[in-house]
Amino acid sequence: MIAWLVRWVETRIDDGPIEIAISIVVPYAAYLIAEGIHGSGVLAVVAAGLFLSRKSSQFFSPAVRIQVYAVWGALTFVLNGLVFLLIGLQLPLVLAGIREYGLGTLALSGAAFSALVIALRLAWVFPGARFATSFAGGCCISGRPFYLPGNWWWWAGRECAV
Repeated sequence: MIAWLVRWVETRIDDGPIEIAISIVVPYAAYLIAEGIHGSGVLAVVAAGLFLSRKSSQFFSPAVRIQVYAVWGALTFVLNGLVFLLIGLQLPLVLAGIREYGLGTLALSGAAFSALVIALRLAWVFPGARFATSFAGGCCISGRPFYLPGNWWWWAGRECAV
């Protein structure tokens, strides 16, 4: 609902700073409204973000779009930095908790966890890519199907944490 309202407002203005401020406030508004009606705030933010991202070329002028992408790129960079900072702050606590285990046990646990994550990624990405290509006419931008072994994009993750 908030995404429809934002789309309506955005089509009537063409001022970069105002549109950037709106794009920053929208996730918070979507979350608070959804939580206020006892819905899922996270799903509301994702739905609003997907909708507005898909429709942004219709209401952002090219100049504003460049500004918005620059601001969100900088925000993503800063938020990733904060996430890694918070993870780093937890490192002494983690090290204190694993001090009693030997190096072999830790290495084996790390290898097992890595193998599990890789297996889950393989199990998720190939069926997910096949499902996604059914909506895209069976191929990606390069013209090759996503699920062919030569397309190694599935090893890459999203931008760290954000």
